[in-house]
Amino acid sequence: MTTASADELFQQGMRLLPPWNYEGDDRDERFAAGVSVIRQAAEAGSLDAADYLAHGGADDDERMRWSRLLADVGETGPLTSHLTDSDRATIGALVLAAGRNGEAWAMLALSDVYGMGMENGDGVNVATLDGSFGWMPAVADPDAEARRWLELAVAAGFGPAQLRLAGDVRAGEPARALELVEAGLASEPLHPLVRQRAERLRATLMDELGLSMEEDMADIEATDPVRARALYAQAAAEADVDALRELGRMCEEGIGGPVDLDAAKEHYEQAAEFGADHYARTRLVERWGLDWYAVGPDE
Repeated sequence: MTTASADELFQQGMRLLPPWNYEGDDRDERFAAGVSVIRQAAEAGSLDAADYLAHGGADDDERMRWSRLLADVGETGPLTSHLTDSDRATIGALVLAAGRNGEAWAMLALSDVYGMGMENGDGVNVATLDGSFGWMPAVADPDAEARRWLELAVAAGFGPAQLRLAGDVRAGEPARALELVEAGLASEPLHPLVRQRAERLRATLMDELGLSMEEDMADIEATDPVRARALYAQAAAEADVDALRELGRMCEEGIGGPVDLDAAKEHYEQAAEFGADHYARTRLVERWGLDWYAVGPDE
């Protein structure tokens, strides 16, 4: 029997929910059943399910629980929504204290709220308005305060903050943006979905800077072979011949992970067939005795 993934559970839960305008007698029952499955999905790691509960949980405690979890992986939107609610001054004070105490998730949330940059009735740009956000100290330059909190989260080694800052500086400082992405990818833990977005940004930045994967990966492999193997695997899934060859080599030699000769042979075969790669063909001949690879099936 197969077990539904977290995202599949979330979709099941959403299908169980009654339509927004449903008025049947079983409306509450259907809603409770759907939310129950969505909770299971959130517990299993679905960020979509956590986001649903962060906005529509049963009570403040549940909404804040999932908002806090999302903030831990850099998804601060739900928490920011709660923090900008004038009825949540107590929660805001707790987040401010957490940020001042060095908790990076709170620093990132504070950066988001200050970054909204509001004005008071006199046209002075401050971070607070009379009667709301009273938990935040007013500042003359909210944008600078937002950047200060973001830089603090980056200095704390918080991967999502490093990736956020990379996006901010990308236009003017692409090389620094790439350094920040690399640092973010090296941070642990980093949620798989956040990592996927970071890998896409990294590839874009390398293209903008005119860097090839092969040139850059040599440095990564020397310092972090586990990560290099994972990056090669990602590129190999797109039939990148260089990545297939290097992934085969790492699997054959046990670099960045266990020796896996079956996988090595498979990757070498794909590199040989897709791109007539000389190294891959040579290894297939020398290690597995597959003589036809010496010239290849297409020659």
